[in-house]
Amino acid sequence: MPDWLTLGLSFMAGLVMGYVYFLGLWLTVVHLQRAKRPVFLAATSFLIRVSIILGLLGLISAGAWQRLPLALLGFLLAREVLRKHYGNRVHAGPES
Repeated sequence: MPDWLTLGLSFMAGLVMGYVYFLGLWLTVVHLQRAKRPVFLAATSFLIRVSIILGLLGLISAGAWQRLPLALLGFLLAREVLRKHYGNRVHAGPES
C-alpha cells in the first residue's frame, strides 16, 4: 500500500476513534445523574474507552510510529467537531 494511503487511513481511523471515545464520554455524562452507582459507571466507562483506544492505536501503528501523529490529529479533530456539534446540551432538567 502506498505510504500516503496508509497515513490517510491512519488519520481516518483517528477520526473514528475520537468519535467513539468522546461520544462514549458524552453518553456517560448524560447517564451519570440517573445511575445508581455513578462512580462505577464513570470508572468502567473510562477503562473501556481507554482500552479500546490504546488497543486500536497499537494496531494502527503496527511498528511504524509515523502513523501515530496523524491518528492522534484525527482523534483531536473529532473532539472539536463533536464539541461544536453537541456544545453544552447536557441539562439537569427542563430549561427555564
